[in-house]
Amino acid sequence: MKLYHRRLGQGKPIVIAHGLYGSSDNWMSIATALSNQFEVILVDLRNHGQSPHSPAHSYPDLAADLLELIEDLGIAVPILIGHSMGGKAAMQLTLDHPAKIAKLVVVDIAPTSYILSNSPQLQEHRKIISALQELPLKRIDTRVEAEQLLSKSIKPLAVVRFLLKNLARDDQDNFYWRLNLDALDQNLTNLMGGISFSAKEDYPVETPTLFVKGELSPYIKIERDQEIIRYLFSHYKIVTIPNSGHWVHAEQSALFLEKLKEFLLNG
Repeated sequence: MKLYHRRLGQGKPIVIAHGLYGSSDNWMSIATALSNQFEVILVDLRNHGQSPHSPAHSYPDLAADLLELIEDLGIAVPILIGHSMGGKAAMQLTLDHPAKIAKLVVVDIAPTSYILSNSPQLQEHRKIISALQELPLKRIDTRVEAEQLLSKSIKPLAVVRFLLKNLARDDQDNFYWRLNLDALDQNLTNLMGGISFSAKEDYPVETPTLFVKGELSPYIKIERDQEIIRYLFSHYKIVTIPNSGHWVHAEQSALFLEKLKEFLLNG
């Protein structure tokens, strides 16, 4: 699949993959800050942003899309950064093709499965997708109306406004979702599952890898996840960013950027 992407800066290439419900726009401020030392390629993953839609949406699919983009652009051994869903896609690509990735940065996600029936993450995503699907777009005239309606079922307001970045107007000035909500709904269990790997001699891979954890986020629990991280990635480190949740790169952008540059430039 040919992904929509944008490029800025010059230098060692970095490919950045956003999280669920996100787009390349979410990482523009970080990309701009990196662009004086690196070439940064921001992508819209399939079923998001301006990239094509498909009923298929698994981590092998997402990893294959990223590899196709890297090869189409003729990028030699880029650094790969991924947040949440994009982080799992980035891990999948690195495990499948470790020689093609120079360094890996995984932002607030683990290789772990989150599909337990009592998983708060799974329940929250089901609630979000359902709320977006049920929003009566044909009866809404303004974004303010959409915000007011979504705010009844989704909290906090910052999350509502983040989700509404996916609301666009067509040629007839009617609202539509850039997200392929049906595909995300049908593949949510896969998305909340772990990445694909098997017990074989190829693990752990030696790609230098940084895991960035938001202190207040439940998505990386070191006591739960460190064993599988160590099994898959031999050269890894975990950095915790204080006073931040799942969107650590937005909530503590200055400190996140400091730790990111330290890893990118020094390892």
